[in-house]
Amino acid sequence: MTFTNPEVRFVLACPNGATPTPSTLTVSMPTPQTYTSTNGGDWYPSGDQSSSLVYQGSATVPPASGTGAAVSFQKGGTFTVSIS
Repeated sequence: MTFTNPEVRFVLACPNGATPTPSTLTVSMPTPQTYTSTNGGDWYPSGDQSSSLVYQGSATVPPASGTGAAVSFQKGGTFTVSIS
């Protein structure tokens, strides 16, 4: 399988209730990436989930509302990718 255009879009929130600007953060990952099927088996880049090998992308979190206030990821994120 080949994965192209993978990204995670996070909805940002301010713990103090203010509306954050920007309101989302998108983390892009390397593309294209090819993986071989393991016939339903599990595959992990590392047995140590604290290893940098498990990180597929990174981004700098912007200060909320331009004030340097904390940003919450409590609303989660959405992963999207094209598979061929």
